[in-house]
Amino acid sequence: MVTPAASARVLLTTVFGDSLLPRGQAVGVQQLAALVEPLGINERSVRTSLHRLGQEGLVQSEKQGRQSFYRVADEALPIFADANERIYRHEDPPWDGEWTVAMVANEDNGVVSLRDEFHWMGMAQLSPAVFVSPTRTPSEVADVASRHNVALLLLSRGPQDAVATINGENLAGIVAPLPGLREEYLAHLAAFGSAREASLLGPADAFRLRTLLIDSWRRLALRDLSLPSALLPPDWPALDAFELTMRLRADVEKSSEAHLDAVLGPA
Repeated sequence: MVTPAASARVLLTTVFGDSLLPRGQAVGVQQLAALVEPLGINERSVRTSLHRLGQEGLVQSEKQGRQSFYRVADEALPIFADANERIYRHEDPPWDGEWTVAMVANEDNGVVSLRDEFHWMGMAQLSPAVFVSPTRTPSEVADVASRHNVALLLLSRGPQDAVATINGENLAGIVAPLPGLREEYLAHLAAFGSAREASLLGPADAFRLRTLLIDSWRRLALRDLSLPSALLPPDWPALDAFELTMRLRADVEKSSEAHLDAVLGPA
């Protein structure tokens, strides 16, 4: 049996993104505690995690009578959208051999949340103020910075200078922890590749497997910068891990949705 490798807060982030956001439902604390009981998360941990997620701007509450209900925060919707593009899709992005470089103004109030969104959209951080990507365009970067009210001191796209002392492949190794990430992909394949007859699981067990599966994959996908294949080592295991993840998720989707329906009511 796969065991949770993440904290309650991280698992709840996955539940909000993978299970609750697509349904458009707000949930009460007791409902959420019942939903995640198969993950071994109790109501006290749910309350603590919701408080932290609220402080981070990822969830918001709304009063209905005396009870508070929670959903993904309006301002966090673009962040989840960026993340979901990388979690549920796998492409070999075309590459023109150029890099986008952005330098942010560190004193701006929104820089912390901007860094988080840059991370979720696959921008690599070279220093506290400098971010790079081989595939993100300057317009995409500018849109995100504007949304967080952060000034960009530099924003450009172009090839590496001819006098640069490292080439594109070496730069990719600096901005992305490729050896460690490879081992984590292989561990993900080993942990979930042994799952058999997942489609036969009952609702609670299917929800548990779905959440642990997507949580493991989500953390991998968001660490991976989705580099073009030209910058990756041979036999990079990301595609195999993605295909396994999506196949298993499809196997348990119907039964796991039955667990959601039983706890929350139909979407």
